[in-house]
Order: sequence, then C-alpha cells, then structure tokens
Amino acid sequence: MPDRYLRGRTAPLVLSIGLPWRDQSPRWKQVGEPYPGRFMHHLELYDPAEVDDEVRTWLRQAWEAAA
Repeated sequence: MPDRYLRGRTAPLVLSIGLPWRDQSPRWKQVGEPYPGRFMHHLELYDPAEVDDEVRTWLRQAWEAAA
C-alpha cells in the first residue's frame, strides 16, 4: 500500500514495477521484497516529464523479466 509512504503528500501517480533484483536508484520511494527474488519498486510521479529514459528502461526490464 504505497499511500502509507507518502508522508502527507499525494502523488498523481504511484508506479509500481516488479523486478527480479533490487534496483539501487535513489528515485524509488520504496522497495519491498514480497517474496524471495521478487522486488516491488514504487516510484512517485508528479509530472509526465518524469517518465524519462530511466523509467522506460525499468518498464522494459520488468516486461522482459515477466516473459
């Protein structure tokens, strides 16, 4: 439940991406391991411009890991 990590602020969008590794980027609001070897990364987005090349790379990696 990412909303409990917002500390009183609200984000227009919280993007959650599952990866088989913990990404070390400081952009993540929260990273959890709901079960061994699966990491859920939560990213707050306040502006469409924040969906940059780095975010697109994470989405591609998540897509490839899910296949």
